[in-house]
Amino acid sequence: MYTKFLRLSLSLTIGAAVLSACSAPGSVTASSEPGASFSAATASAATANGSLEELRQVTAKFQRFEYADSVGYSTKVTPCWGHHSAGAMGFHYGKMDLFDATADLLAPEVVMYEPQTGGFMKLVGMEYIVPIDAWQNAGHDVNDPNDRPELLGQKFTQHSFLPIYKLHIWLWRDNPQGTFADWNPQVSCDATSDKEIF
Repeated sequence: MYTKFLRLSLSLTIGAAVLSACSAPGSVTASSEPGASFSAATASAATANGSLEELRQVTAKFQRFEYADSVGYSTKVTPCWGHHSAGAMGFHYGKMDLFDATADLLAPEVVMYEPQTGGFMKLVGMEYIVPIDAWQNAGHDVNDPNDRPELLGQKFTQHSFLPIYKLHIWLWRDNPQGTFADWNPQVSCDATSDKEIF
């Protein structure tokens, strides 16, 4: 359950080398010149779309659950997580050696799968995770809400009960709540009994 994930994620960060903060791919600095904000927003959207397309190419093989397992996404960190009104996230499978103070768009810490009838798994997205203690050990101020990991111009948010910062990307399942929302109303845990509903 949660405590197992807590112990596992915390133990993996103990003794980790102090790492520098991750950069923010896809971020654009706006100029103060007239019309610059429009061009910066346009450039940012184009960069994010390009980066997401690259991420799609990298993770396409993960549609085969067996492939993801074979390259290290073999730790089931949660059962199928669902929400009573907001949809679900699905199963979270982690590559635990990536749980550190950095976030790499093309190497997500977790891939998320929706259970299907017959026991099959369907890739729906990924979650990026930075343990809070690793972030702090890398010299960051965890009391500063602006000092957070960031990808594609999106700051990570603090989990409500786990000691992590996290960011979801719903790359393989459209989400009417947004690409970076926590829950997806188009994902379901109905096909499994191995689930927790919040």
